[in-house]
Amino acid sequence: ASQNCWRLFLQTVGGPEEAGQAIYAALYEGAPILQPLFLTPRAVQAMRFMHGLGDLVMLLDDGKKLKSRVETLGFGHLYLDVTVSNITMFRDAILDLFAVELGDGFTPAAAEGWKTLMNYAGGAYVFTKGHCAERINTVLTSWKIASGQAAVEAKMEEKKESTSGSGSGEAKAQATNTVVDQSKKGNGVLSRLMRRSRYHEAGPGMMSTDGVKAGTSGVPTTYGEMFVFNSAVMGLGERPWLAEVLACFDNIVSNIGNAPRLQEECDVLVLRITKCQTGPVNFSEYKSCMLSSLRALLPKDWSTAHEVAWSWLWDNVERFLNTNFGKPANWGVTLSKFLTQTNSGASLEMQQHLYSRFSSVDGADEDFYKQSNTFLHYVSEKLLSMTNDFYRDPVTLVDDISALGLRHVGYGIPVELFGPFVTVCIEVISSAVQDPAVLEAFRWSIALISKKLTRTITEGSTVVMRAINKNSAKELEKAVSSAPRGQRANWMLVVQVGTQNISPLAWAIESGSYEAARTMLNDLLTFRADRDRYYYGADELFGRHPDLIQRLCADAPVLLPTLFDGLLWRSRVTEDSMRRVNYYVKHLLLDDSGNFAKAIQWITEFADPKVVCHPVIILLSDIVWSRVAAKSFLKAKSWFLLTLAVFLAGQSVIPHVGDAS
Repeated sequence: ASQNCWRLFLQTVGGPEEAGQAIYAALYEGAPILQPLFLTPRAVQAMRFMHGLGDLVMLLDDGKKLKSRVETLGFGHLYLDVTVSNITMFRDAILDLFAVELGDGFTPAAAEGWKTLMNYAGGAYVFTKGHCAERINTVLTSWKIASGQAAVEAKMEEKKESTSGSGSGEAKAQATNTVVDQSKKGNGVLSRLMRRSRYHEAGPGMMSTDGVKAGTSGVPTTYGEMFVFNSAVMGLGERPWLAEVLACFDNIVSNIGNAPRLQEECDVLVLRITKCQTGPVNFSEYKSCMLSSLRALLPKDWSTAHEVAWSWLWDNVERFLNTNFGKPANWGVTLSKFLTQTNSGASLEMQQHLYSRFSSVDGADEDFYKQSNTFLHYVSEKLLSMTNDFYRDPVTLVDDISALGLRHVGYGIPVELFGPFVTVCIEVISSAVQDPAVLEAFRWSIALISKKLTRTITEGSTVVMRAINKNSAKELEKAVSSAPRGQRANWMLVVQVGTQNISPLAWAIESGSYEAARTMLNDLLTFRADRDRYYYGADELFGRHPDLIQRLCADAPVLLPTLFDGLLWRSRVTEDSMRRVNYYVKHLLLDDSGNFAKAIQWITEFADPKVVCHPVIILLSDIVWSRVAAKSFLKAKSWFLLTLAVFLAGQSVIPHVGDAS
């Protein structure tokens, strides 16, 4: 009766698309308390509701498959607030929808069947959420050891303790290495500058020592190494898809408690496997190799709980993979064929229709349309291309999407606009195509792109980036005030999402947020201290931006005095009417390779007399001239001076030779 009711519902509303929209509207309007949970674009979420309910009701005849499907859905709802009251509202909204749409066709038997099915699925969700915490903790704890993260953290902690033991003595030693004292003429830095060739030769040798020691052992110590070893022993070394799973496995395990992110990683993995494997894939082979590798890496800690937890993890991942496995290959061909056959006129019409529809759906988007129509058409064309490129080269496109998301962080684009935009895109494409396969391929790809962009913007929208978008010094000071001293510079120099990163300082300079950039420079070049050490961000600043002076000369010359003032330290104490002044010019003299830095060259090309007269630049040029350049200059000009002396002597003597005779 429940299955017949579902078929009748699809016929009544007009098809799967309409059924999904009807379910979405019934839940969104009938249960207002659930509205904050609707984070996915409407067109995408509506089809998810339709497919999810359809799968459940059609599997009523097969209890084993129904249980497996409910477990998969329950795992996907771990991040949501799944409570009995929310499940009751969800169930009642679905039953009310059927009652309104079907009328007498919604028989008491069908109503009882749907009520029982909703109660069973909701109870399974609650059970899964309540009993997964221990397994997730077991997986994350053991993965920290197997992947080598625990060893790295232990080494970092040991290094921190060893360096903090020296206290203020360390700060004095650090000052000796990085500060040029005017009274001592900077002998420490200049000696390093004169020995730059030996410094350059010694560096790689010191770095290679650990590598030689590590390479001679030949014993796998991390999960990746052990997995490669075991796959070769088990005869699975010729499976190219295993390497793709191994490349994504860290992201999968790390996000086990975040179902949307886990689904996202599994979708990307399906695309990667599709590119390297054309035939069927036996995912249980990875499970066997995975468990054997973990047992070898955790011989003392491994227990039955670990066996159950890791098996449970891979079973859920395998279900996610099997949901769409095999489909992206056909989707990619179908979507590529459609985009290739679409002429320029039809493409331009779709692009114009896209922005006009989007403007009518959400008026707030017009505040961000500050470019020309030509550029907007280029953006929409690029969007269509990205949906197709995801099927062709998923690895490259994942990095491109991360970089694009970080640029949107700098633009200050709110993530609330992505849902309506994706919905409008799907509606425009659906009105232009007749093939359901093309629409399904486009919907799946753009939904995945939207999820990755939204996540990138959410993770990258730090308090520092938001303060930069407002160009507010007060907001920026408040943002970095909560940062630990050791992480304060990192907050202003790096925003990392996946494999891509952006510098808040560089973005503030490029976007013209000079007040925020000035505040960051002042904060980075201010001395702070705790019981263990001093904190001064010059090393981090020039390590992140070795071309900072060139960047400021080109984009923000007004900030050059702020930078140079920060490289000066004047003591508050006077001795014999004199005050100690330290000049921190190491990074203006040397680059990371121990060669001459180009700071003087950039400042010379900038040709600003006020900048050249700054005390830091005066000292820098005097040091370079007196310690290095003067000798080389005089040596290069010695022949000229000799010939000039001979010429002058000749001109003085030769005219009087005849007179003497």
